[in-house]
Amino acid sequence: MITLRSIILGAIFCILIGIFEPLDVLYIHGSPMAADYSTGWAVFFFFILVFLINQFNKKFLKKLFLTSQELITIYIMMIVACAIPSWGFTMNLIGLLGGIFYYATPVNQWDQLIHPHLPKHLFPKNYNAIWYLYEGLPKNMKIPWNEWILPLTNWFSFIIAFYLLSIFLIIMLSKHWIEKERLIYPLTELPSEMLKKERPIYKEKIFWIGFLIPFLFYSLNGLSKLFSFFRSSLLYKREQLILWQVIL
Repeated sequence: MITLRSIILGAIFCILIGIFEPLDVLYIHGSPMAADYSTGWAVFFFFILVFLINQFNKKFLKKLFLTSQELITIYIMMIVACAIPSWGFTMNLIGLLGGIFYYATPVNQWDQLIHPHLPKHLFPKNYNAIWYLYEGLPKNMKIPWNEWILPLTNWFSFIIAFYLLSIFLIIMLSKHWIEKERLIYPLTELPSEMLKKERPIYKEKIFWIGFLIPFLFYSLNGLSKLFSFFRSSLLYKREQLILWQVIL
């Protein structure tokens, strides 16, 4: 059963994904957690929900304990949200809005072949705002949001219509996919296995071994990019060697 609190929690985690993915990729320059249609952030937050928040609620705040149906609802919302702030949508769109002007040269002649045919309400009118996007703002200058609000709003209207169309098509075809074609949905396997009442997957030792190996290695690798201590530590050097041994 889909409840109001599951929708609210799902919306909160979707907002966090929308904040952390651009921050991770564009500012920290770390590994993308939602590249294209991968769902790393959804898996990460789902683990936090199941093993931290829900376990705490089970012992101390039983009224806030989330059922399996509520957890699955939140997870599905998150995997959909993973495609929005990344290369599945936003990062490609922003790059397209400015790149078609910024990368125009006398050689490719985009200003003659393409620019006259572009709808003006879908692109920034001020070329300086586009240049600032790629080359950075002058010192003490604020982001010229007024140049971007109109085109982004117009694109937003189109995207909402496109998403609604996609949802309607999924509803129309889902019965055929599930009952006749018997399609599997790999992205839903993890929560299904973790929320089983009989022998959930997280009670298996092999699950934690498979989880901890990449978690440890990639965590150390990420920390080495941020802190010199990890970069120069013996632990980090050994980690590289062990990783190759595991791969081989």
